[in-house]
Amino acid sequence: MSDLLGVFYTDGGCRPSNGYGGWGFHGYAYSYEVGKQGTGLKDWLITPIGYVKKNAFTDIDLIHIWDHITRDVEHDNTLVESLRTRNVKVDKYLDGFGSLGDNSTNNQAEVCGLINAMKEVEKHSFKKVMFYIDSRYVLDGVTEWHENWVKNGWVKSDGKMVSNHEQWKELLEIKESLINSGVEIIFDWVKGHVGNLGNEKADNNATKGVIVSKKGLEYRSVKEHPAGGYWNPSVDNNRMISHKAWYFNTGTDVSPKTPCGKTIYHIGKHGKDSDFLGKPMSDAAFSVIFAEHEEPGLEVVRKVQNSLDDSGLTSIVIGKLDNINKPAYSHEIIAEEGLTLQQKGFKFDLYTPDDNQITEELRPPRLAFNVVEIMNTLESILLDFMGGKTREDLVFSEITDIIYERINKGSKVKSKLLPNIDSLTKSISVKVPYNLLSSQGESNIKLTLGMDIPDRNTLSALAGKDPQVWVVTWRESKQAFRYASIVKAGNDYGIWVGFYSNIHLLTS
Repeated sequence: MSDLLGVFYTDGGCRPSNGYGGWGFHGYAYSYEVGKQGTGLKDWLITPIGYVKKNAFTDIDLIHIWDHITRDVEHDNTLVESLRTRNVKVDKYLDGFGSLGDNSTNNQAEVCGLINAMKEVEKHSFKKVMFYIDSRYVLDGVTEWHENWVKNGWVKSDGKMVSNHEQWKELLEIKESLINSGVEIIFDWVKGHVGNLGNEKADNNATKGVIVSKKGLEYRSVKEHPAGGYWNPSVDNNRMISHKAWYFNTGTDVSPKTPCGKTIYHIGKHGKDSDFLGKPMSDAAFSVIFAEHEEPGLEVVRKVQNSLDDSGLTSIVIGKLDNINKPAYSHEIIAEEGLTLQQKGFKFDLYTPDDNQITEELRPPRLAFNVVEIMNTLESILLDFMGGKTREDLVFSEITDIIYERINKGSKVKSKLLPNIDSLTKSISVKVPYNLLSSQGESNIKLTLGMDIPDRNTLSALAGKDPQVWVVTWRESKQAFRYASIVKAGNDYGIWVGFYSNIHLLTS
């Protein structure tokens, strides 16, 4: 007999009510020790009776916990009382979802959620498990109604077969097998859609099943997650990609590359209204990144976005990096290869299962083609920098020593952001050379952080990759030049510009 104890939440759904079905569950295996790793929740406690809001324990909750624990082994009040403020020790988390096709019902999906959770209990040989179900139909069926169904040969009083009888037979067979193998099973009800953490996780997984059903796929996914990092996963995104918007074109599954094989990413910030992308705004900023390695999450999104439109035409799309790179979403996008991303609306916009938007198609593109021209200019300058400039008016001047200091640590030399560039620093003043063809010289400019140069957090994050920084100037007219900054960090290159505010006019 295993010593594994568990709590599972199950759910199911359909869109519409008789249509594309999906099931889902969320659960965790635990022991009665006081937990540390894998309990990184701000507002919830993880207990033998499920997730409980912090500071919301009642005496009744403690009685339930006490009853739950003392059925297995004697414990003193210390453990039970400690659970007012501490978690049980989580061994692992389990999440599952699956599709049911386009001729399903909500009740059928709910039953399948419990069936698949019970299959995992059977697979892992749990000692005792609590199942939380938000469907009264499923709870009453598994605890009471099934006795009459079986007694009457699954025929109702009107002579018709019990709805979903095939699923119910499967569920009861698994239940009997678990009980015969010594597993203690407790079924309880939880109200759905009121913010209960476990129920929300199960509901989100069931929604994934619905999305996959809509895509016409037969699919089942169950994943085990180590306790550590489950609630606060880490994501190793390229820190050069520092703005909130990613601009890319559909029409090809292949990511754009430089001649030397680096992946090109167009990044920027353009204000709240995407329809005005390309409209001259003083606080708009753009950057082009030549990355040594592809960004897995972005490439999955690019692939899914391209799969939506088979017209052969090219669209301009804005990727919302705040959501794409959010650790919980990023992990799912990569692990599920974008399978559970859904299209909503008449445009080819992508959303997560819980309805957070991650891409926006610009249809029609309106002013967005202006940004394409800006990005082409930046690409050209960055390629010239990497390969040796080909334009006479391009002037590059290194400013690394006014951004970073070098510190000797043993046999190694490391870079560190200079202390004068702190959280209050808005801009950096530098003197840069220029060449207007008809005249040359030097002039003072201000590099605004987050526009003409990466923001402070990005500069600090790049310090560990031996960064070098340059300013580039190029001719705009006989009396003016433009400027941008270039950063090399490791084998990645990037250029940043506030294109609508970076014209420097020379005065006589």
